[in-house]
Amino acid sequence: MSYPLSGVYHVTHGEANYQFLTAVFKHYQAANPTGFITELNEFLGGVMGCDPDDVYPEIEKLLGKVIVRKPLRDYGMKEDEIESFAVSVEKSQQRLLNQSYVKFDVEEMMEIYRELY
Repeated sequence: MSYPLSGVYHVTHGEANYQFLTAVFKHYQAANPTGFITELNEFLGGVMGCDPDDVYPEIEKLLGKVIVRKPLRDYGMKEDEIESFAVSVEKSQQRLLNQSYVKFDVEEMMEIYRELY
């Protein structure tokens, strides 16, 4: 999902990925809370010393000390690009999407873009 942000607005690869990291994992959690993500959350909670249910907010706090996560609009993204970005990802990133814990459809990706916008 970071690909269009990097491609259109020249955001570095790592920063673009960071923008989506916890949002995507939160959506994975919501979509399939009893799968492998349970083990991941327990592991991360142990490493971070927090409850597994608090892993993603805690990751956001930790990473926020390194680099502030900005709304996508701060990079120049326009609200009317949400749909075209999601469609673009769905069309051009199937190899990566097929490897995802949960494969999002265009509507689900649009929801994540809206949250981060």
